[in-house]
Amino acid sequence: MPKKLSFIISEIEFSIKEKTKSKKTSKKEYKSNIYTQSEYKENMKCNYLDIVEFGGMLENFVKLECKKCHKTIETTYLFGLRIKECPFCRKIEKEKIKNEKIIENKNNRFNKFRQKILDKSNNSIDVLNYLGAKEKAEVICLKCNYKWNIRADHLIERCYCPNCKNKK
Repeated sequence: MPKKLSFIISEIEFSIKEKTKSKKTSKKEYKSNIYTQSEYKENMKCNYLDIVEFGGMLENFVKLECKKCHKTIETTYLFGLRIKECPFCRKIEKEKIKNEKIIENKNNRFNKFRQKILDKSNNSIDVLNYLGAKEKAEVICLKCNYKWNIRADHLIERCYCPNCKNKK
């Protein structure tokens, strides 16, 4: 009769091969330890994600929830370890930055147009509202305080107050 063999596994190291996005046929190897759920949480790169469901390395499934936006992310075991931030929060942050740049650009265009009109009118006409060259701009005469709306490109051509001109 054969003798019985027993042993205890203290650590297992896996080598998983995933294809890279490049057109090359080479494969990228990722080495990862098998973690319990608490160890997995400690080794995650993002602190704003909580584990909702944990399938582990064998099932290759992890479900995470963002603490900020409370949206869930279903991902693989390895990708869950590498996520640096919530993809939903990142998208919102990118849109916020994009909107801030658009507003900054509009403010720069407004300030340039305003300065152009002030220079051309010898500081007698100021622009209150400007959206674009083909849109109506709200302007004010600094001499008589008369307000009117005029297309921005027309104001550049006729940079004078109609009220002051009629009084002459």
